[in-house]
Amino acid sequence: MKSDLGLENRLTFGYIGADSKWQGVDNLIETGRRIDDDDLQFLYVGFSRNTVRSHNELYLPRVPFDEVKYYYGACDVLVLPRPPHKSAEVAAPTKFAEYAAMGRPILTTDVGDAADLVRKYECGIVVDDNRPENLLRGIETFKSLPEDELVRMGENARRMAEEEFSMEKMKQDLKNVIESLGV
Repeated sequence: MKSDLGLENRLTFGYIGADSKWQGVDNLIETGRRIDDDDLQFLYVGFSRNTVRSHNELYLPRVPFDEVKYYYGACDVLVLPRPPHKSAEVAAPTKFAEYAAMGRPILTTDVGDAADLVRKYECGIVVDDNRPENLLRGIETFKSLPEDELVRMGENARRMAEEEFSMEKMKQDLKNVIESLGV
């Protein structure tokens, strides 16, 4: 898929999902546009009805759910650029579990459970917030890492998905909540 999209030989940062302002993706887009580096690429899936390509950005329309995994797989790093907000602080989005399950390093902001889990499992980089200068710092750090470190982070992300987001774990967590309520 990476070669089909023209992303080979480039460190590709991906965001797959709605381009809603509350997701913070507008700052990621601004960050990408500030970067003039032929070795970096940004892949956005689910944004418009038309395919748009610029120097270091590729925007693709929404894809069927069963194809999303291929686009995740085309990325070297998956980005969760959430801004500080009450809704973002109380829950990690579904895409976070999907990112982890794909075994890719994660760049996230210091918001909520996602940041805590990225730190705990050493599966990516956490930046202070989603201001472009902070996202840029995270992107530059990823670019400076050796390939084996990216692989290690990806393996840790997959381990996190298996330990934190499995059906068994969710069943046990739900059971614990029910028991704590005395039901």
